[in-house]
Amino acid sequence: MPILDYTIFAEFRATLGQESAVIWIEKFLQTLDLVSLGRDPGEADRDQVFETAHLVVARAGLIGCCCLVDACVELQRSCKTGEDFLKPYAAMKAAAAVTGSTLRNAL
Repeated sequence: MPILDYTIFAEFRATLGQESAVIWIEKFLQTLDLVSLGRDPGEADRDQVFETAHLVVARAGLIGCCCLVDACVELQRSCKTGEDFLKPYAAMKAAAAVTGSTLRNAL
C-alpha cells in the first residue's frame, strides 16, 4: 500500500487550487503532528481514540493518504469491537509520522 496516492493528491490540489490546498494540507499536518506526538492512550480513552481515527481517516482519504487510511480504519474497527487497540494505535501513529514526512516533501 503506497503512503500517498499522487493522482488523488494532484486532484485534491487542482480542485481546491494551489493556495487553498497548501493551507488545508498544512492544517492537516498539524493534526498529524499532534497524533504522532501524543501520549499512548488507555482503555478509558477508547472513545476519544475512535473519534481521532475518524477525524484523521476522513481527511486522509480526501488527499490520498492510503497507508494512513488503512491504519485508521483498523484502529476504528478495534475500538468499535472492543478489541485491544494499542497495537493499531501504534500503527496509526507510525503511519501518521510517515505520511506527514511524505506530505511535507510533496508540497
